[in-house]
Amino acid sequence: SSRRRHTRCGRDWSSDVCSSDLAKGINSDLEIMSIADRRENIGKLYRAGADYVVPETVIGGKYIVKYALDPYIAEFLDKITLAQDIEITHIKVPSDSNLVGRKLKNSKIREKTGSTVIGIRKGEKFIPNPGSEKVIKANDKLIVIGKIKNIHKLNKYVKM
Repeated sequence: SSRRRHTRCGRDWSSDVCSSDLAKGINSDLEIMSIADRRENIGKLYRAGADYVVPETVIGGKYIVKYALDPYIAEFLDKITLAQDIEITHIKVPSDSNLVGRKLKNSKIREKTGSTVIGIRKGEKFIPNPGSEKVIKANDKLIVIGKIKNIHKLNKYVKM
């Protein structure tokens, strides 16, 4: 699975632009995510090569709303976000994977790896909370949550 590298756009956004450019030069497969603290820096970061730019105010605003509407869910999300041994990531299913053509319920992902599929990205389409009848296809990106050691098991399992 590809690993995301994070940059942060702060007062000195130009150094972040250089960091993004340098990182892409070393490994063009990297996906660069930047957090912009000011609206005027969003376009600059995209032009500099960031794949995703999230305004800092959006992150804070979503948390405030979540806390106000459902404090238990907000607490759960905080624990996941702050946990050092839990990760949410994606794993691309190669065309020669033993999972291709299997329904999620028959994939035994949870039983064999301890990881849980919480979404599937099929091309441009995102399927949150996929049902057990959903068929895994080549090049799907499984969005998973689990302990880091379990994510490593899933990486190996997907490639079998």
